[in-house]
Amino acid sequence: MGSADLGVAKPDPDIYLHAARRLSLRPKACVFIDDVEANANGATAVGMNGILFESTQQLVRDLDALRVQV
Repeated sequence: MGSADLGVAKPDPDIYLHAARRLSLRPKACVFIDDVEANANGATAVGMNGILFESTQQLVRDLDALRVQV
């Protein structure tokens, strides 16, 4: 089911919460990566770990800081 099926899209909070529910995870257990700042901030606003992608090296550092294995 995509965002069109739900009638919502990023950065609407419902899209992030829906994704977490579909994964049976609490938002704080999720990492959301996007190259659009408003979308990464939308994830952070609902309690996810939102990361703005700027480069591979930066992403690896940010994931490492969250203790996400790459």
